[in-house]
Amino acid sequence: MPAWELPRRPRARAALVAGAWLGLALLFLPVDAALMDRIQAFARAVTDGTGKMPDWLGYPLEWWAQLPGILGLAAFAWWRSGRAARAVAVVLVVSLAGLANGAVKMATGRIRPSDAQRAHGSYETHFYGPARGFEGPDYRSFPSGHTAAAAANTASLAVFHPTLLPLGIALSAGVASERVFHEKHYLSDIAAALAMAWTLGMALLAAPSFRRLCERIEGALHLGPGPESG
Repeated sequence: MPAWELPRRPRARAALVAGAWLGLALLFLPVDAALMDRIQAFARAVTDGTGKMPDWLGYPLEWWAQLPGILGLAAFAWWRSGRAARAVAVVLVVSLAGLANGAVKMATGRIRPSDAQRAHGSYETHFYGPARGFEGPDYRSFPSGHTAAAAANTASLAVFHPTLLPLGIALSAGVASERVFHEKHYLSDIAAALAMAWTLGMALLAAPSFRRLCERIEGALHLGPGPESG
């Protein structure tokens, strides 16, 4: 038996979701600074002036987009199905989404909201391009890496454990909110990351060649039956 069933009509669904988020990213771009002002004012009003989520809430949300969440989902997918190929798929999907996201970050060189506020006294939204993007994390705001990882994890949930998709969506929304509240990203950074990571994740998981690759890795590591035969 194959490691997982390929999603039906994945291209249409992925394109619809990605198109919606990409459209939002384009709508947010010209008003990012004004929206960030409003969001930070709201955050300060509900957090006693700190503008930050409590640690007990913020850190667990971030875990969904970091190694604990990624490896935890990989282990869960393996345990529930008995196929290591699914764990391989989770890791590869998040890794490839991260690489794509990082490439765009460095190519655009957008200053982070917190750094723009310190340097200019306002939430500047300028894109400086690769010259600044390669300087360091201060100029790697677009798109959000944490949100991309969370969306890639959620794409795996949508294929492997669709009944848990609402949980993945809630966790991804929490990760995205945390990044905005902490002034690490603008709303357009979040929307662009969701569009890119969801599209890439669903496209990979719907590709027979990607599934066969994961099955070959499973077999090569002697963790399961490997590629489907016959």
